[in-house]
Amino acid sequence: MRAAPKVSIVTSTYNRSAVLRRAIDSVRAQRGFDDWEMCIVGDCTPDDTEAVVASYGDPRLRFYNLPVKSPPVAHGAIAKNHGVFQMARAPYIAYLDDDDEYLPDFLRTMMGEAAKHPSQPVFYCRCQYRDKKTGRRIFGNPFQPWLHRWSRKKLL
Repeated sequence: MRAAPKVSIVTSTYNRSAVLRRAIDSVRAQRGFDDWEMCIVGDCTPDDTEAVVASYGDPRLRFYNLPVKSPPVAHGAIAKNHGVFQMARAPYIAYLDDDDEYLPDFLRTMMGEAAKHPSQPVFYCRCQYRDKKTGRRIFGNPFQPWLHRWSRKKLL
């Protein structure tokens, strides 16, 4: 087994192998940072997700399909938790939904911020999205360290 990477990217999925490729491609296309693994967890997915992941031939892509489908109220949390607690080997955890993608400098930027703020255990960032009508990109906030004590109210 390879040495533990610096970042474990956790992605849960169910019956969405067609969109998962975009997420995987965006991780593999990262510039300036390649010390990662992607832990893809199927929520008892019946489709060809395992074959899609295997088709890359990249040992940094790891797939596990849960044997039992999570209840709808879990909203993928059981699969994500499996990715974090059973699969991830890195000291840093990042999440990526199966239908989303990282911009090419995401991991390099994230790890740069982590290096600037080594005492901060949690970082967050906003997303970018494209307006369907205009095609214009709309930007959220850049990376920020989580400076508050753990507070459910502040996290929501």
